[in-house]
Amino acid sequence: MNSPLDLPAIAEAAALRATAWLRSARPPEDPEEWETKGRHDFVTSIDREAESIITEALLAAVPGCRVMGEELAPDTPTDGLVWVVDPLDGTTNFLHRYPQYAVAIAAAMATAYCGYRCRKLVV
Repeated sequence: MNSPLDLPAIAEAAALRATAWLRSARPPEDPEEWETKGRHDFVTSIDREAESIITEALLAAVPGCRVMGEELAPDTPTDGLVWVVDPLDGTTNFLHRYPQYAVAIAAAMATAYCGYRCRKLVV
């Protein structure tokens, strides 16, 4: 098991991988491709792919950890190290090409908590 002191760097590395991918991703232009979770709350294949990238990086860095993702794995594990992931915080902004969105990752365990949020601004 990694030290809790390693968790911010692990979260940052995973977030940066997803952010690099998001920079190259094009939002689906057809609103028919946007699934609605609630009023002004959407999910797309972009969210799911970003979450997969993050999950893969976290599981590789910390074998045996659990990942609770907003899109792919919404169950709430309660034991061990649990990563909480919002792969594209601000999907609506992303879909409308408004450059205010982020990748958010937090780690929770009985003895520690850390979070990392990687904002991506389009210039």
